[in-house]
Amino acid sequence: MRQLSGGIQEYIEALSFHHYLTHQTLITRDEVAAHLPAEIIVTEEDYAMGLFDLTGELMRFAVTSLSAGAGDTQGHAEGEGEGGTQVNLPRLPPAQAGVVRDLREIRASFEGITIPRRHNNNMFRDYGKKSEVMQNSVEKVERAAYGILVRGSERPAGWKPDLSAGVEMDVY
Repeated sequence: MRQLSGGIQEYIEALSFHHYLTHQTLITRDEVAAHLPAEIIVTEEDYAMGLFDLTGELMRFAVTSLSAGAGDTQGHAEGEGEGGTQVNLPRLPPAQAGVVRDLREIRASFEGITIPRRHNNNMFRDYGKKSEVMQNSVEKVERAAYGILVRGSERPAGWKPDLSAGVEMDVY
């Protein structure tokens, strides 16, 4: 079964990304299993590792949409400035804000996982590396959103970023 694990994780990554784009929710392990023949067992480990990989896809999706201008600030939220004065704060459109929020929730959920001793030498041997890559993915999206919100208010109307430069990606 170990030989199939990597393929199953890749399938879970692709299926969960499609599900997220369609429904803006994470797919459950039971929903993943329903897409596969009954002979293929979706383990908790494969499901978790596939969702770790999903965070990389969500990072690329979020950074691309923010960089392409789809993340231009839309509307403002009320906030309190110095001396208690009310100020308008830029706000991301709901779709981009949702991806940032969802990535943070996924990260928080994974950080709360305790791995039972029986899994330490098995499928979860990749946990540390995938956790680090996930953390980097979430931070990249946070930095991109921050750049749009903070620096975007300093840019002239209609400004678009230079997308001709390559984007550094973590490969594992």
